[in-house]
Amino acid sequence: MPHVLGSAIGTSFQTWLRRHVRNRGEVPKFPETESEIAAHKQAVRSIIEKAAGPTPEYDPLIPEIHQVHQRDGYRIEAVSFPTFGGLRMTATAYVPEADEPVPGILAVHGHSAHGRRDAKNQQRCIALAKSGYFVLAVDAIGNGERSIELPGYYHGGNEAAAMLLTGYSVFGIQLHENYRACDYLISRPEVDASRLGISGASGGGNQSFYSGAWDDRFSAVIPVCSTGAYRKMIGTHNCMCETPFGVAGSLEQYDIMAAIAPRALLVISARVDNFSFRFEDAESTMKKAARVWELLGCPEKVAFESLPVEHGYPPAARELALGWFNRWLKGAPDSDPTAEPAVLIEDYATISCYPSADSSQVLTLPELFVKKREEVMPKNPEPRMEQVRELFGTPSVKELDMEPITRLPGPVAGSIGTSYLFHTDDGIIIPSITYWPDYSHTADSALLMVGSSKDDLMKSPLVRQGLLAGKSVWLVDLPGLGESRLPGEISEHIERILNIRGHISAFRACHLLGLSLGGLWIGAAQSLLARLSETAKQVSLAAFAGPATVFLAGAGLLEGFERVMVFNPLASYRLGERFFNLHYESFIPGILKIGDIPEVAALAAPNPLTVTAPLGHDGTPLSVSEAADVFRPVIKRYEALGRRQAFHLVGEAEANSLLLTELIS
Repeated sequence: MPHVLGSAIGTSFQTWLRRHVRNRGEVPKFPETESEIAAHKQAVRSIIEKAAGPTPEYDPLIPEIHQVHQRDGYRIEAVSFPTFGGLRMTATAYVPEADEPVPGILAVHGHSAHGRRDAKNQQRCIALAKSGYFVLAVDAIGNGERSIELPGYYHGGNEAAAMLLTGYSVFGIQLHENYRACDYLISRPEVDASRLGISGASGGGNQSFYSGAWDDRFSAVIPVCSTGAYRKMIGTHNCMCETPFGVAGSLEQYDIMAAIAPRALLVISARVDNFSFRFEDAESTMKKAARVWELLGCPEKVAFESLPVEHGYPPAARELALGWFNRWLKGAPDSDPTAEPAVLIEDYATISCYPSADSSQVLTLPELFVKKREEVMPKNPEPRMEQVRELFGTPSVKELDMEPITRLPGPVAGSIGTSYLFHTDDGIIIPSITYWPDYSHTADSALLMVGSSKDDLMKSPLVRQGLLAGKSVWLVDLPGLGESRLPGEISEHIERILNIRGHISAFRACHLLGLSLGGLWIGAAQSLLARLSETAKQVSLAAFAGPATVFLAGAGLLEGFERVMVFNPLASYRLGERFFNLHYESFIPGILKIGDIPEVAALAAPNPLTVTAPLGHDGTPLSVSEAADVFRPVIKRYEALGRRQAFHLVGEAEANSLLLTELIS
């Protein structure tokens, strides 16, 4: 199918999103005088707290040392300790031989297959221990020995998205667990609690600067290959652990960095890195952040270095970090790069808490999801419409200008096509391929179709059925989909590697800004309805792929459609503890706090609603009897309103014949 404008539309959506950076909600004034610094720092902390969730009630700090190995000048301990909510952090302590307390370093990792046990993580930890630092290397939630599958598994896929359903996030869990890890670090008699540092690369670098801004106990902070600018991260692919809700709507990264002052901050970037961590952006970010250290009279305590290396924590970065720690945690006269000592990498079993285990021995992300799902869900959910509006960010209807672009041949004899652009005053562009049943270019009824792309929609028999029934058929790419796909959206190759599907970069960009991607889609659908209704007396909506679940859950907000039809939506978030083969946008943040999909979808009554071949947690269609059981709340509400005939629950086998009948009628 021909594009209307091609990649330009995805770029325009990216531009629209980036205009929201540090431009939504309460945006703190960046300090211009020393007297303004405290208020700015408090504002930054409040925004981080809102994104992470309130500080949890920590479990009693009762650690367990699983094994100990003596080495030349230091010893290794495999240790675990509780954090909160039944979670237990697996860790390795590298303890130097010393006669008095030494500085402590919290070593956080990025997206390596084996978490803290990864050879590159071991390298820097052992080198620091041999240089006189007590190092606590921890496994982040869903990584290393805390993975769903051992020896390691990506934690930012559907498991991270599922946590959002409950109002919790991997970002928040990491922030609060790192705080608890610091508690454990200072509980050790070998550690001088007044001399603490934190460092990591990539996702570990993000953890470092967020924890550094959050926890004043860290005297020295070194994020590596993780800094850039939110305005450039928006629209690119990163992990959900690096995506705190709403932070980029109120802050830029220089705000986060500035909140670390007057403590010592060294930011290290690679000159060969992905677009999220461009060294040019990091340099600009740090140039602005450094003004706060200047106002405080300690400009020597902040530095930025870019290295001619690739993404990671390479030797040159480790030497810079060691010099920085030596100056600010040991009192060395300068922070010159310091050569690290030679190290011996350990076998995984030597540093494991559970070396003989073939599965995780601590609470995993899916198990935590099940636990939180039960905690947050109302016992007898009766969601209200205002709660659903809030869930989707109060979708707004915008006036759409419509511009015809070109004529196209129709898929049915006698039909004709036209490509259109819909656009709003604030820069949203929605491309459409429209087919008319005849050359009059008019029809009393219209069928609006949305899905992953116009190309996919064209494969649906609904296109032909609609035209034969005398309807105009509008194939539309909503923001972030099809032609509107962000330039930095993940590829199918990466989807296969990470076992995820959908439009993750669009979902993540909206989440980072405090927007709802689903809310944008609902608002766009209502805006399109308003425009199509100028010439069509009746407009039906058919949603496929990721939008199907969004429009099912948000069906109560879709007013004025002749009928809303959703195909292969996720039926429920309660049918399993893990999710497979589902679009990322099917996970609606916070929904379980008001109810499951059927309870929320029931608010569509009494308006006509058809649900076709809904999916279970594994991405396969439910049987008719299973679906009827899951959608009992919807059926009951339609019955209570005397409109049972307006709700159709259709099995996979019956879909085509029933839909044809509906369209003709």
